[in-house]
Amino acid sequence: MYHLLLLVLLISLGAPPKKPPKIALLITISHYAEGSGWDDLHANKDAELMEYALLQQGFQKENIIHLQDAQATRQGILDAIETHLIQKAQKGSLAVFHFSGHGQQVRDDDGDELDGFDEAIVPYDSPLQFRERVYEGENLIRDEELGRLLDQVRRKLGKRGHLLTLLDSCHSGTGTRGMGAARGTAIIMADSNYIAGRLEEETLPTSGESWENTQTASRLAPEVAFFGSSARQLNYEMYSPEGGMVGSLTYAFCQALEGITPGSSYEMLYDQVRLLMGKWVPRQQPQAEGPLDLAVFGGRVVEQKSYLRITPGGLVTTHSAMLPAGQLHGFFPGTKLGLYPPGTYDWQQTTPFRTGRITHADLLESEIELDGPANPDSLLAAWIYVMEYHYGDLLVPIQMQIPDENLRAAILRESDAFSALQFVPQDGELSIQQEADMWQILTRDGMVLWEKPVNSRPEVLSSQVVRYLLQYAQSQFLRTLEMDDPDRIVRATLLPVKTNVAAERGICRVGDIYQLEIRNEGQTAAYYTILDIQPDFQINVLAPAPGTTRTPEEYYIQPDEVQVFEIPFEIYPPVGIEVLKVIATDRPVDLRSIVASRGQTSANPHPIEQLLAATYRFDSRGGQALSLLPELTIQTLVFEIVE
Repeated sequence: MYHLLLLVLLISLGAPPKKPPKIALLITISHYAEGSGWDDLHANKDAELMEYALLQQGFQKENIIHLQDAQATRQGILDAIETHLIQKAQKGSLAVFHFSGHGQQVRDDDGDELDGFDEAIVPYDSPLQFRERVYEGENLIRDEELGRLLDQVRRKLGKRGHLLTLLDSCHSGTGTRGMGAARGTAIIMADSNYIAGRLEEETLPTSGESWENTQTASRLAPEVAFFGSSARQLNYEMYSPEGGMVGSLTYAFCQALEGITPGSSYEMLYDQVRLLMGKWVPRQQPQAEGPLDLAVFGGRVVEQKSYLRITPGGLVTTHSAMLPAGQLHGFFPGTKLGLYPPGTYDWQQTTPFRTGRITHADLLESEIELDGPANPDSLLAAWIYVMEYHYGDLLVPIQMQIPDENLRAAILRESDAFSALQFVPQDGELSIQQEADMWQILTRDGMVLWEKPVNSRPEVLSSQVVRYLLQYAQSQFLRTLEMDDPDRIVRATLLPVKTNVAAERGICRVGDIYQLEIRNEGQTAAYYTILDIQPDFQINVLAPAPGTTRTPEEYYIQPDEVQVFEIPFEIYPPVGIEVLKVIATDRPVDLRSIVASRGQTSANPHPIEQLLAATYRFDSRGGQALSLLPELTIQTLVFEIVE
């Protein structure tokens, strides 16, 4: 018996310690209680996106709890935080709290808010309207209450643990003319006299104070929180690539998470989230709080493989199969894939045993049709790489709220040649409408992009409208275009030359002067060019620099070399998200002539020149498809211009 006990003890001492589970609580409310007064949302799609992203990061399905609609009452949410997050949290583990639904301001009950209002998430059973002595917001979950509960989670996780909070809802609102559903309201949960008194004081609300204040506790796990908008903004849903509405923060976060590598900081992740949200909801500014210099998930990011595998059960026939990646990952119908033997790392120097193209893609899956039959075992074992990207049927859904039939008909005639422009009765990404004596093009969140007097002739107006819509489609496509060639990685950094106040990372003020630092972090020398996409969707070429005598061949940089761009530039309006695309190539390219001639290319264009030229036609009916070989690197520098 003694020897048996000793053997058991030795085995137990030798066994590696079991890793604490990664836990997540996802709350989505699309349909509030009948008679509550709240508009319906499309939040439940967010849970599918978040669950997929977390599973890719090593979370187990049984440790991801989802409360939906009627399950997400005030008590249901509080109970789930207690039983799933607080009780299950273990030292050194990861925890995620995610909420997609409405948000609302409510009368401050303890005097700690400068503007007199707390921010709150809205459970399923919280009505919209304040009714004195009937309903005064008792079911709301205020930021302070949520912060205290999450502090208990952090205490259980300990200082080596990690908590990520995402709130895809409004903290407050100031009214809008936007078209998409807003996850919140301008209606404040307080009596009218209190609201009038607080608004007269003209104090600015602060965002997420409870998260900032709790970062000082040394025994708590660090927490990073992402918010869909600032405390003064509504948070809008967006139109997903496959159709249908999703939460803008959730979609941007999940897509950005796909591209990060181990060691990436939350600041880097936040930059990508801002870039993506700036594409779909340009007037809305996401917020991030906490120690953003920390590595994402505490440095425990699961690096995504550069190749794909057909999942077991994914074979459809010997000619077709399902892949566990879709439009969220940039996979659109027409994308060409190569199938290689397992263990093929240098795939570009190897001939695939089969090729195929994606025939259908939704957000998270796609179907591939092969060029011929293959052995099922070989298909399941294959490593699959992208040989040629295809960007599918790029569409801009547009609502026309135009009573003038002549103008409507003229716009439809003018746009008929361009399949990218799709006119829809609702859920448009853009809207064309009249405001007073002006025709306007607006984004979903109410930002005015373009306007002209209503007394202009329909033929002139229609031509200008369609030209601007195509420019918008082009810049939207280019804003989020990224490619990775590990041998050529050229990045740009903003260097302040003259600023009126202390420079902030990612923020540039009108009137400040900056220079660009160019750095080659790859293994191979490269030529580079730089595109500038303004907040109003205008596109400029920065390198080769306009007005200089330098040729494209002179924009050449060796590995580990650092160059300072020759021309400092002053920050000008319009305000909003500005994007620089740094394109590194194996031979010199010149995009200036393509921009100037609106799509004309040289006799032997580089693939990036072909791609930019194609965006001016934007897959016009019968025209060239938008595709690109993965033989270059496109890096992004994103910053916000403010007054």
